Amino acid sequence: MPDSKIGIVEKIALLSEADFNAILRQAGKPVAVLFGAAWSSSFREMRQRLGEVADALGNSVRIAAVDTDENPDLTKRLRLRSLPTTALLVDGVEIARNASPMSVPEAAAWIRSKLASPAGAHNAEEHFFLAPDFLRSRGNVKWTQYGQDVLPAFVAEMDFAIAPPIQAAIKRIVENEDYGYPKRKGFDRPEHSISQAFADRMARLYGWKINRDDVQPLADLVQATYATIQAFSDEGDGVLLQTPAYPPFYEAIKDTRRVLLSVPMVSTGTRFEFDFASLEAQAGKARMIALCNPHNPVGRVLTREELTEIGRIAIAHNLVIVSDEIHSELIYDGESHTPIASISPQIAARTVTINSPTKAFNIPGLRCAVMHFGSSELRDRFLRRVPKKTLGQVSVIGIEAAVAAWRDGDAWLEKTVAHLKRMRDLCARQIAETMPKIKFIKPEATYLAWLDCSALGLNKPAAAFFAEHAKVGLSAGETFDPEAHQFVRLNFAASEPVLRDILGRMAGAAAKLG
Repeated sequence: MPDSKIGIVEKIALLSEADFNAILRQAGKPVAVLFGAAWSSSFREMRQRLGEVADALGNSVRIAAVDTDENPDLTKRLRLRSLPTTALLVDGVEIARNASPMSVPEAAAWIRSKLASPAGAHNAEEHFFLAPDFLRSRGNVKWTQYGQDVLPAFVAEMDFAIAPPIQAAIKRIVENEDYGYPKRKGFDRPEHSISQAFADRMARLYGWKINRDDVQPLADLVQATYATIQAFSDEGDGVLLQTPAYPPFYEAIKDTRRVLLSVPMVSTGTRFEFDFASLEAQAGKARMIALCNPHNPVGRVLTREELTEIGRIAIAHNLVIVSDEIHSELIYDGESHTPIASISPQIAARTVTINSPTKAFNIPGLRCAVMHFGSSELRDRFLRRVPKKTLGQVSVIGIEAAVAAWRDGDAWLEKTVAHLKRMRDLCARQIAETMPKIKFIKPEATYLAWLDCSALGLNKPAAAFFAEHAKVGLSAGETFDPEAHQFVRLNFAASEPVLRDILGRMAGAAAKLG
């Protein structure tokens, strides 16, 4: 009669390092992984017991094993000091490790207890959102700028736990105390791993094939904006800018002593449109176009036809385009992003695309961005005026976080965008029902709502009014357009209870106006 225990052992698959890395990219069922030398009796015994544990837990936990003799790099990376060791992972993040011999009941109890703990709870609805008390305990601007009585909805940062692959990448660096000068396999320079990850992602998402050598990593997207304006224009030159606009665009034009040429986004009542007549009328006075697509703060996603027309005007007037596309992966309702440089070689040859995983993946403090030059000639022109060494370098944590985000963060991002869409729609319903005087055009992208409060008849800027009377911190409209005192930008990247509280407070303050 065949030994049934052999079948139990066989169903506990032996993983390669590549298999294990794939597990880190997956969300969903928890995974217990046994590490040890496949030849050792202690490993074989524990592997058999874990097979019985899988049956005892009703297949709610996946069980696997890794032969450490066959995977020495993985053993070193995970700093496995005692073997065999069992590690428990949830959504790609290790939450517990046990090197003690365990019976079947002990192993099952250990797994159950760890999954029941706060760190191991794998109900996404409960643990995707970070609680306000926890958010206030951290050192981030969003939840510490105002007093305890104010709910923040201003700076573009989300109240969510970050993607497990990013957290795992950072954890590996910290646990290995890997803070020296970085070196990455297969790359002459460590930052080239970011360039390659960006190039691979653009090809996969948009069919846009770019050369890694035309991608320049740097720490900050605002830094890229300043550097590009300095490289391709001179003091006194005009820079065309969609308005309202992200405040650092204004600062970059002013600080470099260029001249702002405003191209207002025009509201039709249901959508914001690009004013091509204004763009073309002023193009003869400009050297550059500063583009933000998707747009911050109004949330428009420009169509391929609109981008083609912008490119035509740039070519006709010999303008360089700097295109900020940081919100390109936060898009709703079947809209699609088109990198402007992907439209034609002629447009690409005069376009610097700037992007970063920091917005979509909620890691702004890790400081990692890229500039893509649409041709080698454009890159060389840039470097003649802005030497590469002045751009600094991305930190080792920024490198690993960016690569993890772009390569392995899709499952988290899909869940995040789905939640953001629900919160956007909640804003639309609540504002229409409880604050009908406020005009709100639903954004096609971003997690930012541009609210026109003009009809409230306020005697002070709208952001100041809501901070005082609703105890809600919003971004002031006048920072996006000097004339927009009666506008605010609301960040809806929050849990539903927090967002409902924010909107309720605003509605209460507005109702008292009569």
